[in-house]
Amino acid sequence: MQGHGFDPFGDRLYPEDGADAWKKVGRTTNDIVRLDLDIPRMDGFELLGLMRADATHRHVPAVVATGREDMLALGKAFANGATSFVIKPLNWRLVSHQLSYVLKSAHEEAVARQTLRTRQEDNRLRDEAVTLALSKLEKSSRALKFMLAQSEGVELADAQTTA
Repeated sequence: MQGHGFDPFGDRLYPEDGADAWKKVGRTTNDIVRLDLDIPRMDGFELLGLMRADATHRHVPAVVATGREDMLALGKAFANGATSFVIKPLNWRLVSHQLSYVLKSAHEEAVARQTLRTRQEDNRLRDEAVTLALSKLEKSSRALKFMLAQSEGVELADAQTTA
């Protein structure tokens, strides 16, 4: 089926260079981005930095493909926001498993972020309700104190004793 337009890895973008990659990534919604560190005009490090600075792409997993074997480049890639890396030449069978794992982890992180946001919103609403209730109690307390002060010296009849 691959020869008939079916792509087991989803829709792929084939940019000419890093600047073109940013334009294409910026116009689409991506589940995952695989990028090379050594691309012309804008290298993969800069592209990662732009992705992480952009609210839409901040949490999109980015898998770096590189032929480099130096740990400094990989460290810089992770510092710029890489999620994972693969070494070129790519073994697509292994890469597909790794991408599946990265996607699963990204989904779990997204669920955790949403759960945290929901809990934070619940806490905010609870705090607002408590603040409102305390405000009403304080007003009621002031009104009661005022009424008690006004009634000093006034004898209140008990309904049972007057009957």
